[in-house]
Amino acid sequence: MSWEGKARSNYVRIRDMDGLNAYLGNFCDFDIHSDGKGRHCLVPLTEQGDWPVGMCFDNEGVEEDFAFERIVEFLDPDQIFIIMEAGHDKARIITGFAKAMHTTSKDSVQVSLSDIYDLASEHFKAKDISPAEY
Repeated sequence: MSWEGKARSNYVRIRDMDGLNAYLGNFCDFDIHSDGKGRHCLVPLTEQGDWPVGMCFDNEGVEEDFAFERIVEFLDPDQIFIIMEAGHDKARIITGFAKAMHTTSKDSVQVSLSDIYDLASEHFKAKDISPAEY
């Protein structure tokens, strides 16, 4: 499979830029863009263009998984941090998701492109919907 994609976040206010850079740097390089209004977005620079997955060793040698919940610890309170990712394996399959997390409560919601099958089945009362893949 030769999946490739793109990922990014919305613009949010970052409370601890040094801490965020240190955490993110454990996993991959990131571009951090400013909107000129004191907010920044994150764009991961992984080989496939997706959000990093897996483990790393932090500065103290402790093994840790990449977690979006950790990112919000570096953001200003009472914001909604949104991440998006979409990609494809040529025309064989197209994937994507979006997740929103409240920076204070850490409550979150997530949707996936594949959610459309359940939504369509429920809305149209259809049972035999073929997947958009081969």
